[in-house]
Amino acid sequence: MLRSSIVCWLVLAATAATRGDTPIIWHSSYPDAVREAQSQRRMLLLHFVHTHPKSAERQFVDQTVVHPEVVSRLQNLVCVRLPLDARPTVDNDRGRGTGGSSMEGPLIQHPAFQYMRGGLGSQ
Repeated sequence: MLRSSIVCWLVLAATAATRGDTPIIWHSSYPDAVREAQSQRRMLLLHFVHTHPKSAERQFVDQTVVHPEVVSRLQNLVCVRLPLDARPTVDNDRGRGTGGSSMEGPLIQHPAFQYMRGGLGSQ
């Protein structure tokens, strides 16, 4: 369920972006990606991956995400690929991923991602 929700979100985000010709830059640091998205006023795309991906996830990464049409639609987003258990640091004053203390749990468990776990989304 979680994987299909992430894939659906990625596809929806891809259809909202505009066309471009350069390859996608996948960040591996959540705080760095957040800073870039904020400074460039772009949306942030989070792609959560398993530590030991199954064949469907590998196929998605190796074939779908690199497909020219998908790449062209992701150009206006700041993309970050994180393990499911990622615990990025957050700014103590604003609760954003910009440095500071570690989150209480994995980022995927943050209330903003409830809808991907079958719950109602939060704002």
